[in-house]
Amino acid sequence: MAAHAALPPQYYHEARKTAASHLQLRIDEVRLLKGLPYDNCEVGATVLRDFRGDIAPGTPLHFTLNCQAPGVRPMPGPNAWHDYSLLREAKFAEAFFRGISPRTGPVYGELAIVEAERDSPWCEAESGRCDLPPPEPPLVLECGGERGSWSNPLILRIADHRIAYWNAAGAGDAAERAWSPQLFPAERTPDLLEITPQSYSHASRLFTEGGERLLATRTITIDRATLAFQDRLARIDGSEPQVLTGTCRPVEDPASANTIVQPVP
Repeated sequence: MAAHAALPPQYYHEARKTAASHLQLRIDEVRLLKGLPYDNCEVGATVLRDFRGDIAPGTPLHFTLNCQAPGVRPMPGPNAWHDYSLLREAKFAEAFFRGISPRTGPVYGELAIVEAERDSPWCEAESGRCDLPPPEPPLVLECGGERGSWSNPLILRIADHRIAYWNAAGAGDAAERAWSPQLFPAERTPDLLEITPQSYSHASRLFTEGGERLLATRTITIDRATLAFQDRLARIDGSEPQVLTGTCRPVEDPASANTIVQPVP
């Protein structure tokens, strides 16, 4: 997304999260409106996909954005500013919209230039990042230790650029079993899954009740080629980190399977 900084990050996150539509667009025209100090770029675009709502492909849009251009400097405020020369050359973009009434632009003026048209989103609402790799088939793994002290295997699922952990603590009551976005109680917004060509990595953070103080960070790293993994627990008290290494293997999704997942041999 383009630069802005007037509001705390949670305002932009909430606006993207609650927007009615997540649109992928073809940029048809960008026109600089000379003499205006802001809202000085008029954009004509065509909807290619709505990943969240029901705006039909082919719907035309017209809206304005703040553009930095010769003689125009960004002004303080909540809305994003864009480089006119880059926007003018853009072919495709993504943004979150509350609606498409005449001249209604993306939330807080956030419009991301993306590489190409495709069937899956480039952008994510939580972080605002717009470099998501294409989605892969859901992967459910059981990870067990070769060196370390954990007694139970870890079961996790990677899907749609997110990770979830199977909480089987209520093994006697199926209603209590569920996927969780992190390994500790969620006092703050969970960290995003980091995906590189070589690995998956995710940090779960343990806070005091209310999220006021960080107590520990548990980081899971999985080699995508070998499924070797590392589970590292670091406490903020300065004690030596605990590290478990081992191997993961694909298993059935325990949420849909009526079988007991067996430990890694």
